[in-house]
Amino acid sequence: MPPPPRVWQKQQAFLASATLSVCVKHINITPEEFRFFFAARFSGTDSGTWQISVTAVAKSSLQLGATIQYLGSLHEWKIGVIHVERTNNPGQIIKLQFSRPDYDDSLLQLVPLRQLVWQPHQTTSWAEISIGHNEMPDIYWYGPVMVEHVGYFAPQPTEQVSENSEAIFIRFDHPTQVLTISQAEYFAIVGPSNPIR
Repeated sequence: MPPPPRVWQKQQAFLASATLSVCVKHINITPEEFRFFFAARFSGTDSGTWQISVTAVAKSSLQLGATIQYLGSLHEWKIGVIHVERTNNPGQIIKLQFSRPDYDDSLLQLVPLRQLVWQPHQTTSWAEISIGHNEMPDIYWYGPVMVEHVGYFAPQPTEQVSENSEAIFIRFDHPTQVLTISQAEYFAIVGPSNPIR
């Protein structure tokens, strides 16, 4: 029996300008949302001044509902997730647009995801798309692991996270919620040893 066709394809994962650098580190697709986990660096401005709009582009454009959830900071990088209303439209690309009201020329675009074919069973299907670590290696993402869908962001690759590691731990097994968790909660789920490779 042939394998099912691939539905999703990663695209552009990184953009950089004089005022904003953003890298999508992982894409999680639930029955209700596209979730783009990212690291961002803002130059000379607070992250709250940036706005995001998301468009699904196929034969026509469709504005999608989107919110940014910040999860914490690692050095100069803000860590977060962009929650985007899910659509099911073969050929569509998901375009993230970042802008600042005080900058007329601040519109920046990132196109991280393309849909190749129709997604069957959308109400129950989940997908994970790994980006890889060559795209902006300053911040490392590892996950998801276990049925609870836990993972973490860290400043650099490490063979093993320990109780004094500098990292942001998250859990995202709910279709619309992403939670930051403590190191103790993370280790309670994955066990005392958590090799990356």
